[in-house]
Amino acid sequence: MAADTARGAWMLFVLGALTAFAPMSIDMYLPAFGQIGHALGAGAHAMQLTLVVYFVGLATGQLVWGALADRYGRLRPLRAGIVLYVIASLGCAFATRLDALLAWRALQGLAGCAGIVLARSMVRDAYATEEVARVFSRLALVLGAAPILAPLAGGWLVAHGGWRWVFGVLAGFGVLCLAAVATLPETLPPQLRRSMAWRSALHGYAALRHDRSYVRHAAVAAITQAGMFAYILASPAVLIGLYRVSPAHFGLYFGANACGLIAVIDILLALGHRPPLAREG
Repeated sequence: MAADTARGAWMLFVLGALTAFAPMSIDMYLPAFGQIGHALGAGAHAMQLTLVVYFVGLATGQLVWGALADRYGRLRPLRAGIVLYVIASLGCAFATRLDALLAWRALQGLAGCAGIVLARSMVRDAYATEEVARVFSRLALVLGAAPILAPLAGGWLVAHGGWRWVFGVLAGFGVLCLAAVATLPETLPPQLRRSMAWRSALHGYAALRHDRSYVRHAAVAAITQAGMFAYILASPAVLIGLYRVSPAHFGLYFGANACGLIAVIDILLALGHRPPLAREG
């Protein structure tokens, strides 16, 4: 019983680390915007493109990794994605031109998406239906903590080692995750796998446009995320460029906003803003 509990805790820890690929890849290098721009001869607008292409890769990856995981199981695509992430992070670390950095950042987003998508798939595979929401809520703690810790770590690396160290640490994080994934079991048995029907998947995506409930919820989520990403894009230029906040202290300002967001959510929950089913119960 104790061994099963330990294995379950370890699996949850590894899945949490996999979900951290996106926030770490976004937030850790924000304090380095000024250094990168100076080294590569890029202005603030050009540096913002390094985030835009990452988001494009991240969005595209969601359409790819799920289908691959349904066909080949969870672990093989996950390992491939992490290897590509490590390669892309090293490419960013050694980039000497802006166009090269943009290309590597796009690949980093595409590859890092494997950890996010497949971690959630493995949760659905490994846990009972009534436990899935509880596990997802625990993984959400990682998404809440990463915007606080990643900029602080990135600021320290920029101040003591330079911007290339940020991507070197991301590559090292990928290597550690790859080693940890080797200890996890495959959660999708061969008999449950299915061939990649791309045409069927595309028809399914197209059908969602006619689901009004889905479109309304997706629109609200999209507008909310757009506001957050606009803040992320502009924060280095405003805080570091305009207000002359040092890269080492950038994480304190950025993390303060994340703390505020978490505090507001906790307050709303404490005031009774629960799902309708919970209120009816």
